[in-house]
Amino acid sequence: MSEAFAFNARNVEPAKPRDNTLIPSGWHRAWVIGAEMKKNAAGNGRYLELTWQIVEGEAENRRHWERYNVENPSEVAVRIAQEQLSAVMHAINVLEFNDPGELSGVMCMIKIGIEKGKNGNPDRNKIYGYLPDGDPKATVMVPKTGAGAKGAVSGARATALNDKEDDLPF
Repeated sequence: MSEAFAFNARNVEPAKPRDNTLIPSGWHRAWVIGAEMKKNAAGNGRYLELTWQIVEGEAENRRHWERYNVENPSEVAVRIAQEQLSAVMHAINVLEFNDPGELSGVMCMIKIGIEKGKNGNPDRNKIYGYLPDGDPKATVMVPKTGAGAKGAVSGARATALNDKEDDLPF
């Protein structure tokens, strides 16, 4: 028998439908709001799951869960997870921890992208990079170059445009 519980919906505003779209690709300022070690589905390893929350922009308050396979029979999976976790830790300037909870509350820039779905699963967001909070590299948009790019600039012209010390008299 369940425990008694009363609820009156007349006193509570109904929840609005939630946006189930992917977070737009690009750099986002985010912080870790959760860090937890979990067993993998096969039961032969564990992963660190970080819950990221975007703090500004069009995706403000959206959350993303990223998994880092830190214990896995696949040496490649472990190496990739360690490299990704190292990038996180360098971006937040915390180079060592004893408890994953120590990562909660830290801010950095994360580069969100879209990974194509496999085996009938839908596309999903994935983090493809980490930089320290406010790093100017995270906000610089590099224009496409090359013959097919709209408004493309030739190599020589691009070099001249990017030169910090030019010979222009003004």
